[in-house]
Amino acid sequence: LFVIRNAGNIVPSFGPEPGGVSATIEYAVVALGVTDIVICGHSNCGAMKAIADSQPLDPMPAVAHWLHYADAAKAVVEKKTWANPIDKVNA
Repeated sequence: LFVIRNAGNIVPSFGPEPGGVSATIEYAVVALGVTDIVICGHSNCGAMKAIADSQPLDPMPAVAHWLHYADAAKAVVEKKTWANPIDKVNA
């Protein structure tokens, strides 16, 4: 078991600039031989709530920047209709 934790359990898309998540996954797969990757979140996640509600994060610019990695996922969720607003956060 090799664990990575970050706000919102976000895994940014792979790009030319390596980040902490991609470097950690690369190490786990190449150096340790990890074959299965599981992304596991939790209910009532503050990061997901901030993304879903478009909360202003001016006092936390690093958090705001980090949460933008979830913009593509947010766009998918925004296209759906939710009977209960909490279902949107837990999507």
